[in-house]
Amino acid sequence: DSDAIRVASHNANVHRNIVAHLDSDGIVVEGDNPQITRNRIAYFGHEGIEIDCTVCDSALVEANMVNLGNSDSDYCFEIDADGDGTVVNKNLGRVCGGDGFNIDGEGAVLVTNNRSMDAGADNDGNGFEIDGLGKKTLVKNQARGSTGDGFDVSDGELDTLDAEHVLENNKAFDNSDNCLLYTSPSPRDL
Repeated sequence: DSDAIRVASHNANVHRNIVAHLDSDGIVVEGDNPQITRNRIAYFGHEGIEIDCTVCDSALVEANMVNLGNSDSDYCFEIDADGDGTVVNKNLGRVCGGDGFNIDGEGAVLVTNNRSMDAGADNDGNGFEIDGLGKKTLVKNQARGSTGDGFDVSDGELDTLDAEHVLENNKAFDNSDNCLLYTSPSPRDL
């Protein structure tokens, strides 16, 4: 299966595209500092939007809508960001087979004002699955109707204290496991 839009370029601008009815990924971007804004993806097979960014000191994922993945789909948004400066803002992930937002990597990522609705259609999908050693800041996001946790946040290496994640003013409701789960060890556990 071919992806609808695949870009391998630094500083790529992927803006105002409409992608629908496919058996593969909607938009895949590989390269430093992409700008992914105002795209619409519906009825997709794997990931709605997938980003692999090695140098992410000014990457932006904003105002995208990923809607109605099939039951085999993985994520509405999959973002792997290394480097400090990725912003994920005002996106909507709705009805995905897996997680609504899967954000990983060693870079600092600001995740604000995003909504995940009905993640995990046939799987144990979290609204927001956040991993990686870089600081992840989640502010004013909403997870609703996930089959897993609303927010599942860890540093990926449970025996370290390298990550300094911040969660503030997020909402999780009507999820099967309705919670904000933060699994980095505290000093008292060591």
